[in-house]
Amino acid sequence: LVAAIPLAMPFFYEYDAVMLAIPMAWLLGEGSRSGFRPGERSVLLLAFLSPLASGVPHLAGNLVALAATAALLCMVTRRAMKEGSRE
Repeated sequence: LVAAIPLAMPFFYEYDAVMLAIPMAWLLGEGSRSGFRPGERSVLLLAFLSPLASGVPHLAGNLVALAATAALLCMVTRRAMKEGSRE
């Protein structure tokens, strides 16, 4: 749910990216515990570095942050769906 909140907000600033630490930490913990799936490490890196995109012109910085947030949401949802199907 926390990974989806930035996608529902009309504006996304670099200080809003702090909330992405929660799904990033969960994904990192799950990856460390059971192994990373393809693309998870690169999405984690992109989400971690996305606040740095605020230094580029406004629209491009927002698009990088939006892409990182959407990719993080996809990775978290993919892992949660796989984890839920095992129970």
